[in-house]
Amino acid sequence: MYKSYFGFDEAPFSITPDPKFIYMSQRHEDALAHLRYGLFETNGFVLLTGEVGTGKTALCRCLLEQLPKTIDIAFILNPKQTALELVANICDELHLQYPDETASIKVLIDLLNKKLLDNHTQGRRTILIIDEAQNLSDEVLEQVRLLTNLETSKHKLLQILLVGQPELQDMLARPVMRQLTQRITARYHIAPLSQVETAAYIRHRMWIAGVQRPIFSSPAIDKIHHLCNGTPRLINIICDRALLGAYAKNADTIDAKMVTQAACEILPNAKSGFFNPTRKIVAASIILTSFAVAAYTLPPWGRLDTPSAEEPRVISKSASTQSAIQPITKETTAPEPATLQPDNAQPAKPERETILSIHQNRRTPLIVDTALATVKSDKHRTYNTAITLNDLLNDSNCNSGSETAVNDLFGLWGITYRPEAGRTACDIANSAGLSCVQSQGTWNNLRRYNRPAIIELQSNRGHWQHLLISALNEEGMLLSCGKKTARIRFNEADKHWFGEYLIFWQPPKRRMRFERGNRGEDVQQFRNQIKATLGIHDTKSSDIFDATLEELVIKFQQKNSLKADGIAGKETIILLNTLTKKADVPLLTAVER
Repeated sequence: MYKSYFGFDEAPFSITPDPKFIYMSQRHEDALAHLRYGLFETNGFVLLTGEVGTGKTALCRCLLEQLPKTIDIAFILNPKQTALELVANICDELHLQYPDETASIKVLIDLLNKKLLDNHTQGRRTILIIDEAQNLSDEVLEQVRLLTNLETSKHKLLQILLVGQPELQDMLARPVMRQLTQRITARYHIAPLSQVETAAYIRHRMWIAGVQRPIFSSPAIDKIHHLCNGTPRLINIICDRALLGAYAKNADTIDAKMVTQAACEILPNAKSGFFNPTRKIVAASIILTSFAVAAYTLPPWGRLDTPSAEEPRVISKSASTQSAIQPITKETTAPEPATLQPDNAQPAKPERETILSIHQNRRTPLIVDTALATVKSDKHRTYNTAITLNDLLNDSNCNSGSETAVNDLFGLWGITYRPEAGRTACDIANSAGLSCVQSQGTWNNLRRYNRPAIIELQSNRGHWQHLLISALNEEGMLLSCGKKTARIRFNEADKHWFGEYLIFWQPPKRRMRFERGNRGEDVQQFRNQIKATLGIHDTKSSDIFDATLEELVIKFQQKNSLKADGIAGKETIILLNTLTKKADVPLLTAVER
């Protein structure tokens, strides 16, 4: 109902687990890493726990999307079954045929064992995922344990992931479960989002749904975090109702009062402090029961960092009312409670300004002075080993209201940046033939794009800084604030960076996506570029995107670990531009040792 009013392409706060909305906070990245390690590097159970609505199911779906096709998955969503029913369900998931009236577990186990052995012989793996595992009975848990006895002399034939609420830990801690507990080789407990992550989460979901401007005020976001205690599903429910309320009142922004009203409409006990920390589990349980849904979607964060599974969001000219990097809040507190401030100290509450004016006024031509073109690569940039990350984070020249990082990024592209009323940095970049990628991800995303980037960091006092990253290697990066440049290790920056970044890239003049059926001179040029990077030197050429070119694109994507769908989207084109080594494209060069 409110989608067209605010300009959303789709509902941003649906509680169904849509993978494209997944937001990967640091703790969810860590959880995913534990799952991968447990499932691929060990031979035992893997345990994932977390409170109701913290994103366990969404994380599992994210994991499933990343698994290769050589893995067979049995995903059990309803574990309230007998041992016989569970084993039959596993056989169904693996597409095994068995007699309709089978009442013998042995018959099913024999079929399952044969399937697992066949998979092992063919180099395939089999994974069993049981969601809501806290609902398993002791009898069924024992049967699950016995499934791990299906093995060869060196390998377990079935890897098992148990996903559940904190009660699952209590169940497994009992002496009667010690045989199973001793086989758990990896475990992770997902905590709720911090206040900073809550703000980033809300902003991320709105970006994915097609709106970049801040709709929720800073006090509104603070109130949401207070009411929800960082539980993403509750955040989704309250944000959705608050947007509906704003639509009903013809309001453009949402304040704390609207959030409180939305919470009271959804959960009448919100007024009486129903969401205080000691009653969080009860609140989440009521939400779950009331709405009868499986899980929320986290989204980013990468991955998830993009609107689709493989492509980043591009900020177009139409985003004239957005800043280059949108603010999370106007006033913030430090993301972690452990700071050097005394317990009674009040956290700093700095104004967090947008990079550019967001007023829609006149549009004036871009001013480009190539004589003032600055650094094109790291070899011309020097750094002072005495400068620390803390120095950069506390330099007022690079706070979120300044334009130092934007100016430096334009300089690397040989463009003099001059702010203009009513135009964002991305508007000005568009006029110069560049496009913006504004997204959320990891250091690996920046490595893949291989472009200088502005990243958004938070100081220990809660200030937001925009710093330029101009180089990196496997250990660290060069970060700059104007003339100050320091060599920083990743582990130093990790605690301050929540994945926000902005890069420029140079798209083709006519189209930003090449796929089957396209034709034109630009298609012919694209074909020649693909062939050159693959080392193909034949003279055959065509201006039609045909099956042959599709095969070349798939080969290029496979070679460079991209989604091999034969469609050249932004990631494919950006990497192609990198590999063709155009002289006017600045790249992230290696940090000198």
